[in-house]
Amino acid sequence: MSQDIHSTRAPEPVGPYPHAKRAGDFVFLSGVGPRQRGSAIIPGVDPFDFEVQCRACFENVKLVVADAGLAWTTVVDVTIYLTNMKRDFPTYNRIYAEYFAGAGNPNPTRTTLEIVGLPTPISVEVKAVCWVGCFVLVRIYCVEHPQLASSIAKSGPLVMPSLSKSATLGPPQNASIAVRSPPPT
Repeated sequence: MSQDIHSTRAPEPVGPYPHAKRAGDFVFLSGVGPRQRGSAIIPGVDPFDFEVQCRACFENVKLVVADAGLAWTTVVDVTIYLTNMKRDFPTYNRIYAEYFAGAGNPNPTRTTLEIVGLPTPISVEVKAVCWVGCFVLVRIYCVEHPQLASSIAKSGPLVMPSLSKSATLGPPQNASIAVRSPPPT
């Protein structure tokens, strides 16, 4: 089962498709360019400024990710389409590092492709994949707090703040629970 995601802030898609689609633990973004929502003006097209296009494109990707209810750090894979690799790659690579690489950024895997053209007069487009789940193992050691562990185990499903699912504790002796939750932001 999948769920369409529509951003209210990113530019409208140029065709009949959603901004993104959630399927299981992943959100797949449609290709996102540098256009502006509700405007025919495309930043960096006339006059041509690839850096402006690139920054607008990455900001639009951030809007779609945020409007999907996800942290920027959930981006695990990106595919970048450039219409002129030789001319634009150095600028793109520099700006990419500001948005995607290093502490506080997602540091995703990346593929960069040169293509003949895009559906609007743009020079860059990004397709991204976000991972919305992670597997966390929580152990309660009953040696130090046996009454607390026993009480929690008897209370049934355990719902912890910031976790998207609940799990049931087993017996109070070194009980383990496995829960799925969004990765830390």
